[in-house]
Amino acid sequence: MNKLICITSHCNTEDKIKTLEANIGYLKNEGFTILLFSHLPLNTNIVSSIDHFIYNNDNQTTSYPELYQINKHTIQVDNNKVKLIRYTDQVHWAYLNQLKYIGRYCENLGYDHYVIINYDVKITDDMLYHIKTQHNNFKGEQLITLNSDLRSPSNLFFQLCKSSLSTLTKNINREQYVDEFGVGSNSEAYLESLINNLNLSYNVYPHPIIEYHTSENHLGHIYHTNYNKENDYFRLFYNKLYIILYGIDRPIKFNIDGVDYTYSKNTSRVNDFNQIGYYDYDDNLVDMKYMFNDNKHYLNKIDIV
Repeated sequence: MNKLICITSHCNTEDKIKTLEANIGYLKNEGFTILLFSHLPLNTNIVSSIDHFIYNNDNQTTSYPELYQINKHTIQVDNNKVKLIRYTDQVHWAYLNQLKYIGRYCENLGYDHYVIINYDVKITDDMLYHIKTQHNNFKGEQLITLNSDLRSPSNLFFQLCKSSLSTLTKNINREQYVDEFGVGSNSEAYLESLINNLNLSYNVYPHPIIEYHTSENHLGHIYHTNYNKENDYFRLFYNKLYIILYGIDRPIKFNIDGVDYTYSKNTSRVNDFNQIGYYDYDDNLVDMKYMFNDNKHYLNKIDIV
């Protein structure tokens, strides 16, 4: 079985690192040789457990005005319906760039097939059997939603022969991706288009691919329009003019420039504070000014609809 498992990763939490370690152990127990790519430093136990390691700290996300995603979330504030709009960074090029590095590295290796798999894919016995027995290009699909039978192309699990991997990764091009796909594009659609344009044939892996961790960039508009990632006490959105505090399901006491305010429902304030914090369940004042560190907050919109 002359195959190399190539794991793409961006493990920025302990839970993600544990998932990566478990999947590496699972694959090693099955006798696979492993290459791991990471934009983040990883512990020596992980690095020493694999056969090839590519580390590059240039995690090439794209942002406004080049390429970005638009997140919108509508809430009720007093008597108004308010739409929160934020332009957020897009991570899809970062993934495609990982593939370019993997392809370049593998040019010097002599494996017949290369299996690309994301670090948090739920590896099944059927997937392992498919890897061991299939000697052609194949590509997986994932469910559009967990409650639907509809599927979309996936980059989470696929296999390419050496020549197909070389051809594909040499043709991944940032300018083409940005110019032709534009706002709202994704790496799945781009890779699918590129494979078709290059006439690279493949079979479809018959079962949908499932992840242990849903990337924060797939969590939807509520995630991206909330700057409070620390707890579920409240959600926060802001721009140059206003602060919106929402998602409050019990009275929360805030301290703004030395004055206490208690809010039990969605509210807005003028963004003119010098100091801001909230009281936790133990009535300790917690500074939250660090949540206002988005250097593109001037692009955020708060529209009455």
